[in-house]
Amino acid sequence: MRFSALVGVIAASCMAAALLASCGVPDSSAPEIIEVAPTDFDQSSSVEVESFTPTTDAITTVEHFLRASSGDPVGRDDRLHEFTNDAREFSDAADGIGLLDVEIALGDDSTDLSTTTVVVTGSVIGTYLPDGQVRMNATPREYEEEFVLERDGLQDVWSIRDLPSQVMMLRSQFESSYEQAPLYFQATGRNDLLVPDLRWVYRNLDDAVANDLRLGWLLQGTSAWVGQAARSALPPGTAEKITEVDGVVQIDLTPGEGADLDPGTIDVIAAQIVWSLGLSDRFELRIDGEQVAEGTLEEWRDWNAIPPGGETEFGYFIAEDTVWQFASDAITDTSVDHPWVGFSTPGLTQVAVAADDRIAALVATENGMELQIGRSARTMSTVPDLAGDLRDPQWLTGGTVMLIVNGVLTAVDADGGAVQTLAGESVQSLAVAPDGHRIAYVDDGRAWAAPLSHDADGNLQIGQSQRIGLDITEVTDVAWGSEDFIWVAGERADQNDKLFLVSIDNAEVEHQPGTSGLPLAAEMAAKPADPVDSDQNRGEPNIAVIGVDLYRVHTSGPQPVENAEGQIVQGSAPFTVLG
Repeated sequence: MRFSALVGVIAASCMAAALLASCGVPDSSAPEIIEVAPTDFDQSSSVEVESFTPTTDAITTVEHFLRASSGDPVGRDDRLHEFTNDAREFSDAADGIGLLDVEIALGDDSTDLSTTTVVVTGSVIGTYLPDGQVRMNATPREYEEEFVLERDGLQDVWSIRDLPSQVMMLRSQFESSYEQAPLYFQATGRNDLLVPDLRWVYRNLDDAVANDLRLGWLLQGTSAWVGQAARSALPPGTAEKITEVDGVVQIDLTPGEGADLDPGTIDVIAAQIVWSLGLSDRFELRIDGEQVAEGTLEEWRDWNAIPPGGETEFGYFIAEDTVWQFASDAITDTSVDHPWVGFSTPGLTQVAVAADDRIAALVATENGMELQIGRSARTMSTVPDLAGDLRDPQWLTGGTVMLIVNGVLTAVDADGGAVQTLAGESVQSLAVAPDGHRIAYVDDGRAWAAPLSHDADGNLQIGQSQRIGLDITEVTDVAWGSEDFIWVAGERADQNDKLFLVSIDNAEVEHQPGTSGLPLAAEMAAKPADPVDSDQNRGEPNIAVIGVDLYRVHTSGPQPVENAEGQIVQGSAPFTVLG
């Protein structure tokens, strides 16, 4: 069976910031910086926050109203009430905050200088949910709202008399003021690995407020999508309390009735908390007031599948039936540290390297394409019962290789050779996330992602797929740029760029500069960013094959890979290796 049905394509729409500028919003619309009020944690905040308030300009007042929903969710209604003459009912916080791409303009002229109408038109492209998730609309919903404003005198600020039915936020406000805040949950089939679950948090929150918010989200459990590949070790009904004593964050949990937490489970809980809250300084975990764990994120660093980034940026590719390595301008087919460099066999087309340096290679032979596994050309053995069109071998674990067999996603036991058919019928390319519990793939010229569940016996099950890059078509390849951002080589309506970095929930799409004048990349590989660099969406190197040439993809644009003589290097099947 094929994966889940395609979702609709998101319509191209203009960015709110540009539209607002074109509508004559005055320079005075810039946010005012004020001191934040004390929090419930009995400490003042050192964070300066944005303040959006009514002004003497009607359009600016509406724009500020559509930005004021951002920030600490506890104070949402208080901020919005600044724009009204009395306390009004807003949509329930549980309904989330709609994200708007809009145009704002004055309504019909009125002879009454004490009232005016501001018309907001555009589309609702998604919703920011109370637990930090963003749910993008496959097809944006049309939006039109008339705001009736009133004032007492010509020099007075405007207030909004008629309010919209649901609280909204400008997409430009979300993009400028929210940052990634992934939660982490225990991977299925593993006791020492976490899977990220992408959330977004207002970037100007006080640390204590942000910690409390993120811990509350963590206690609610996984999103429905990640829940197919991971679970929470925190018992249902657990209550929490966060305090800070002498710079040490103390987290005291009261598990639900009947919970029995063994040392292994406590270790998982500590790992989930320290990663989800990003506690780089020392913290203490307490259960019912008793300290059960302490340390910093470094103590649980290896629970994340992506290791710390190294100083040297190694990339690999295939040319002349041989694996080559490049680092900066050095191109070589020999390496003391990386035994797979120089691996060579006639017909070599693709290679994947496991954590223990084993090689999974696709080789074109006189008998057809073969999957060979081993450590060197002399020790490679062919996996039986695989024939036809074989593509994109990827290591899931030290003992399992995933690849495409005649368009079908397939898993192979690297030791015993057993083959498990998973899903799909026309998959064109595949990229496995570093955690091995999520995959990205290309089917019918579109990019998709799906969770992957592992059971204790090594059996795999692919969960519900979701579209990546809702309006990106003609996709040729995908690669993981970070835990939660995926490179997508493809085309987008009304855009000349041909390479994009897309968050796994589609909340953010970054256009790669410098690709508009180049052909569409045929292949893409990337080394995922170090997750400790929390706001980094891409690691290094990022490698694209355009035509027959290799390119490094930098933030400023793609640059051809050159050898010591300054010649552009040609190759295929680029790949990277974690570590």
